[in-house]
Amino acid sequence: MVYRVRLKEKEVIFYILMELQSTVDYQIPYRLLLYMVEIWRSILKDVPKKEFRKKDFELPVIVQIVLYNGSRKWTAKTSYKEILNSYETFGEYAVDFKYILIDVNRYTKEELLRLENLIASVFLLEPKGRIRRNDGKA
Repeated sequence: MVYRVRLKEKEVIFYILMELQSTVDYQIPYRLLLYMVEIWRSILKDVPKKEFRKKDFELPVIVQIVLYNGSRKWTAKTSYKEILNSYETFGEYAVDFKYILIDVNRYTKEELLRLENLIASVFLLEPKGRIRRNDGKA
């Protein structure tokens, strides 16, 4: 899903990448990286090279959310660097990102309802009408 929001006089475009998992996938950080790269590639193929080469050109942020509904506890790493060999040796130079994990079977019904409201609040960063999906829907 693509969203646009106006923050401090600047239009911000960001993506929400949601992955539904019914089993624990220990390579999910790698898969999410591949998905993000494909999203960025898709964007870049539509950007004129002249724009892409500008100093102020920026790719959109991609927020990754994994919705897990399996019966086992989620035990996969939630940060990319943790699947890299000896990442500690390279410190901040090792590629890293984290994803949001929502393990639905670990919540009570009431907690899920509150969580739904929490997730909904992410989309309410600005007053009503100021955030829109890129397909024009509110």
